[in-house]
Amino acid sequence: MPETVKFSLFGERRLEFDELAVTWRAKERYPVPLPGHLLTATIRSETRIPYQRIVHVGTIRRRQGGMLAVALIGALLGAVWFPQYWGQWAAFAGCAFFVALIGVWPLYLFIVGRRYLLIASPEDAIVIPADRKKKQLGRALELLAERGVLERKDA
Repeated sequence: MPETVKFSLFGERRLEFDELAVTWRAKERYPVPLPGHLLTATIRSETRIPYQRIVHVGTIRRRQGGMLAVALIGALLGAVWFPQYWGQWAAFAGCAFFVALIGVWPLYLFIVGRRYLLIASPEDAIVIPADRKKKQLGRALELLAERGVLERKDA
């Protein structure tokens, strides 16, 4: 039975499951580095992958270079502000909060990276952001397990 998992309110981004294949329908592509054994695969925004051709389902991470740039700016501001406000504890606490907000947090985001769900065949790859829409991602993985692509945990 065909089933659709929507990742946006109006269904512009969705996974469609039928008896033979999974289809990703979206306007955008997410450029992420693929694992070594999938270097020849192409990330596509409108692609259909038969279940028998799927060789990899899992998460991958992409580091966000923009977050590193913001973290460096925050570290530079911290190096300037901390000595200047030492002893004025209210202003120092405000600086510490601001530096944590634009220095430490972006550095953490850069180190951890953004997670993506990867469904790939040797030729094509579907990449879906995995940091939001957890229920929809779980449903998509359940449907892949029902169709024999994944092993079920409860089996």
